[in-house]
Amino acid sequence: MHTKNLKFVLGVFNLKNFYKLIYLSSIYISSVIIFVSYDITLSPDFEKYIKYFEFYSGKFNQTGLEQGHIYFFFTYLIKELFELFLDFKVYIEVLNLSIHFSNSLIFFIGLQGLKNLLQEYSFDINKIYLSLSLMAIFPPGLVLRMSFKPELFAFSSLGWLFYFLVKYKKTKNTNYLLQFIIITSLILTSKGSIAVMLFLILLIHICLKHKYLFSRKLIKFYILSFLIVLGLLYENTNLNGIFINEVNHAENYNNQASNEFFTYFNYDDFKNNPNKYFHNESFIGITLFDTFNDFFGLYWNSEYTKFNTERKNFIIINEKIDRTTIPNLSFNKTTNVFTYYGSDEPVLVKDNFLNDSRNRISFKFSLLFYSLLILFSIYKKHYAEYLLSSFLGFIIVGLSAKGLFGNNFDPLVGDSVKTFYYSFFISLSFLFLINLIFRYVNLGNKIITFILGVLFMFFIGFPHSLSTKTEEDIVYKNTILPTCSVNQIFLQPMYGIDYEFQCDAEKLENYSNIQMSDDIEKLITLKNIPYLNVFLLVGVFSLKFQNKKNNKLNEYT
Repeated sequence: MHTKNLKFVLGVFNLKNFYKLIYLSSIYISSVIIFVSYDITLSPDFEKYIKYFEFYSGKFNQTGLEQGHIYFFFTYLIKELFELFLDFKVYIEVLNLSIHFSNSLIFFIGLQGLKNLLQEYSFDINKIYLSLSLMAIFPPGLVLRMSFKPELFAFSSLGWLFYFLVKYKKTKNTNYLLQFIIITSLILTSKGSIAVMLFLILLIHICLKHKYLFSRKLIKFYILSFLIVLGLLYENTNLNGIFINEVNHAENYNNQASNEFFTYFNYDDFKNNPNKYFHNESFIGITLFDTFNDFFGLYWNSEYTKFNTERKNFIIINEKIDRTTIPNLSFNKTTNVFTYYGSDEPVLVKDNFLNDSRNRISFKFSLLFYSLLILFSIYKKHYAEYLLSSFLGFIIVGLSAKGLFGNNFDPLVGDSVKTFYYSFFISLSFLFLINLIFRYVNLGNKIITFILGVLFMFFIGFPHSLSTKTEEDIVYKNTILPTCSVNQIFLQPMYGIDYEFQCDAEKLENYSNIQMSDDIEKLITLKNIPYLNVFLLVGVFSLKFQNKKNNKLNEYT
């Protein structure tokens, strides 16, 4: 009996489960941190896309927007469930928490697809879990989770699509091909830019690895794909009132980027002024600054987020007055601040040194990242389409800024070339790159993971030195969560919070001042439903369940 118990314990706490626990914990912890630090109702274009929720509740007969419904309706259903089972003091809280939860769930589904895909390419499962743990704080992934936009649905589907193709090639099980067709159709009808990117990457991938799909024997599947896409386009157009390509841009976007925009880069501004006000005329600058940082100040650099509140100046640079003295570095144990005496660079000796450093380092890291993608794609051609998908992304947004798909460029800020639009490709490229590196650097993968983790945390604003008011606000937001008591274990040390944690909002001092204003109309009905979108999504999960059931039967036979 004792031997069986010992085997059970050893089975639970084996190395694979240890890495899996790290992965799951990192996703959960990052989800809580994003929630307490960022109000998604203040995210870019939220006021625009909340119309989908208002449409489902019956406030409007049509959305007047061009995007598909699968992401927005799924999130709306989560919101309805939260209202049903949880008691919220203020309605905006249910919106904020439910969308955060929905985004984290969709993101997790995407990671599971990527995990399965990486396993099909025989990457070590422990190293896969290690790389997925990094995705918890991977800046392009954070941008997806902090947005109320369908790019997250594209991320959640990407790994699964490639995985279904690999599985179909191995097993010839048509369930995998049906799942591939349904999800592809849902993404192709979700947003114009996503449709173009997805179509091209899948076409490249199929031409390289799945040419057999062009067989006449599969003509019925092509007809099915066409009918599903046609049906989705008809439903979405009927519900929206406009077609997927009828995008209504503000007047400031009625421009095209010049040729110089794609070639210009000012090194002096990179050195002295690494921020959006000095690089809006450079596609290269925007791309390299924005890949691993919030160049446009919409997420962790936004004035509305606690990621950008009271960041700690843990390094102080002082100019060397006496040129004959030796530079030195000191550390204050009381304040946990490093002070360096001896800088010969006046640009470093200023109040905004750390934030400028975040921009400069993230720029250089982006340059290294894209260089490694090119290098590995040359020597590891089998993974080339995954590694180079990021380049496909910025080629498409570059052509869009150039006016290929109509005027869509704001020259004042260099908008429409945000890396957000293809962040799902950047995430795909990163995961394959880091797993290839882990494959050939066996002893250093934990060190690499630690260094990248610290670097990503630095990019998004850590560490902090919070005021009592900010601490109170974080503590209050934590009281909304059912896991409040567990969360304080990691929230307190991560933010250095001295304020006493409570898990009952009513007991908090200044509670009435902390709670958010109820300035969004409450929506509690469900009148307009995208039936075909819902039916197809349910069909995907049904096929997935059927595959899992068949696999278990095969194991026993």
